[in-house]
Amino acid sequence: MFQAFAHLVTAKNADGSTALHYASQCGSLDIVKLLLEFRYEEDVLTKIEDISGRFSYRFVLDVNGLDAQCRTALYLAVANSYYDIVKYLLE
Repeated sequence: MFQAFAHLVTAKNADGSTALHYASQCGSLDIVKLLLEFRYEEDVLTKIEDISGRFSYRFVLDVNGLDAQCRTALYLAVANSYYDIVKYLLE
């Protein structure tokens, strides 16, 4: 089911928050892990190559993505004292 609706992972609400923002703000480490570790289909992934073209990175979520108040998932986890999420996001 998660695979069928993977495009919603990057959806933002009116405040610019994604599912990752909500999971971090609510202290849901299992959801944060699921969002970041799930094996998404190729059509959902964003490919970034370094300037030399030797390395490529594929991701769905930008862990440094900002909401409308310029807060990242990491910021929200720190602000709400969810240090297990902070540790995970920094790894």
